[in-house]
Amino acid sequence: MPGIKPGMTKRTGKTMTRVVTLTVTLFLALASMAHADDYPSKPIHALTTSSAGGISDIFMRVLGEELHKSLGQPLIIDNRPGGAGNIAARACQDAPPDATRSASSMPIR
Repeated sequence: MPGIKPGMTKRTGKTMTRVVTLTVTLFLALASMAHADDYPSKPIHALTTSSAGGISDIFMRVLGEELHKSLGQPLIIDNRPGGAGNIAARACQDAPPDATRSASSMPIR
């Protein structure tokens, strides 16, 4: 079946598609907010639950290049693997409430 790699089930492929779609939608919403005012005035931090070189890390780096072009601020990828995503979630929770941090997660199989 096209689009599904060996070892992936049809359900895993759909789940990954949904997660990617949700992540892109979130960052496009952030990009549209930037045109309303001078948001963001400082770099955006994206926390991922995968280690460096994982699918989430690679996806966020590609997305970050495009966001940097449109927003004028870099997207800083902060890999926080472990704890079933709780480490990244806690880091996002403890971040200052300035709307420059976002958490991203991809299903691992």
